[in-house]
Amino acid sequence: MALPGTTGGVPRADILSHMTAEDFTSQGTPIYFPVYAMRRTALKEIKAMLPHEDMLPKGLIKWKDNIGPLVFVSHQWTSFNSGPDPEGVQWPILRLLASNLWTSMRSFQDMFESLG
Repeated sequence: MALPGTTGGVPRADILSHMTAEDFTSQGTPIYFPVYAMRRTALKEIKAMLPHEDMLPKGLIKWKDNIGPLVFVSHQWTSFNSGPDPEGVQWPILRLLASNLWTSMRSFQDMFESLG
């Protein structure tokens, strides 16, 4: 059975075209679906949800080996032709969620640091 995004177990050309030398482990095994991450500051700067293909060349999302802890967010596009969030409903909620999560994480970290 082929992996999603592959043809007969081989990554599609559109996936391979975005891969760099960093996309391969030290054993030479390709990473078919690398995780791209967005800095918290970029999340604050962007005013609307953009497709991956638009964010990548602008440097808004990046792939980095050993990126460390991160929060994974998935969303459903609300339009086929007008972008991921044409009504601007999901993006403000995601930004608020991220802001609240960051505040909670900082409070949690401060609590543990005060114990020790």
